[in-house]
Amino acid sequence: MFLFVVPGRRRRWKSLLSLLVLAFLGGAVIGCGGMANMAAANPGSTPGTTTGTYTVTVTGTSGATVQSTPVSVGVN
Repeated sequence: MFLFVVPGRRRRWKSLLSLLVLAFLGGAVIGCGGMANMAAANPGSTPGTTTGTYTVTVTGTSGATVQSTPVSVGVN
């Protein structure tokens, strides 16, 4: 982002600071808007993983050695 913000010629600090604040606020607005739209499209539904216990198998590999182990994950 800073490569696009800093121009080749000199600018005033006020305009550079204004641009950075605007970019920050724009990112915050875009980043915070996702789940509300999803809930509005499906009223009565809960987005995300349902409550319960899940088993996940974790596998590690190093060269020819392979090791796996099951891990239980609880979702409230």
